[in-house]
This record gives sequence, C-alpha cells and structure tokens, in this order.
Amino acid sequence: MDKVEVLRNVELFAGASDELLVKVAEIAEEKTFSLGEMVFQEGEKADWVYVLLEGKVRVSIDLTSKPAYITVAMLDQSYLPFGWSGIVAPYRYTSTATCEVATRVFAIPGIKFEEIVNEDPQCGCTVMKKLAELISSRLRNSRMVLLRTF
Repeated sequence: MDKVEVLRNVELFAGASDELLVKVAEIAEEKTFSLGEMVFQEGEKADWVYVLLEGKVRVSIDLTSKPAYITVAMLDQSYLPFGWSGIVAPYRYTSTATCEVATRVFAIPGIKFEEIVNEDPQCGCTVMKKLAELISSRLRNSRMVLLRTF
C-alpha cells in the first residue's frame, strides 16, 4: 500500500505538499482493530490521530445521565480522519472510538505530526485550517445529535 497516495485522499491533507505527505507517511503506522475493540477512550491521553482505511468506527461521548453515552458519528468511509485530539492541546480525547467491525487505520503519532507541520509554516497552516474545518464539522454534528436526543 502506498501510504502517500492514501494520505493524498484524506481531506485533512488537501493542498499539502508532497514533501509533507512523504514525511507523514514515514511516521504513519497501519493498525488493525477487532469488532468491539476501542481505538481510544474519552478522557485518556491523546497520543495519536487516525485515518480510517477500512471498517466502521462508532464515535460516542459519555453522558452523566441515561443513556450512559450517545453516538455522535459513525465513520464508515475510507480516508476519514478521527482522533484529532492527538494534535490539539490539551491532548485528551473528547470522545470514545469503538470498532463496529474489523477495522484498519493509519495511526499517526501526534507529537511527530506537529513537528512535521511546524517545519513548513505555510503548508502547516493549510493543514491546520483543514483541521479546524474538521473540528467545526464534528462539533456541529455532535450538537445536532444532542439536540435531537434531549
């Protein structure tokens, strides 16, 4: 699998230079998760950002009432990034990601990713703008789910 070509299809990296994609590809690790396995849990230290390669991931947030949690996103399309808390302070996951089927991802170490982005401020700015758009979209979606629930 050509990691650079995969990353080229990820919206987070739209407009990123080939040089940045090569560097990110060098640190990206392919990982597999089983049905029901947690990729990360809300509140834990966020060391990684992920790109879905294949599978299905439920993103949920804990509630202090019943139900105990609510699903805010179901990721089932290749190339979707998730776990963005791995590159945003305070570096704690704001949700729980659980695999609904056997799932393959790229796991990108957050600290190394930030170092790469900081090496090229112009390209880094483009990537971080895409990240802000992603966070905004996920926040909007979470808000709509919560409004429909309560």
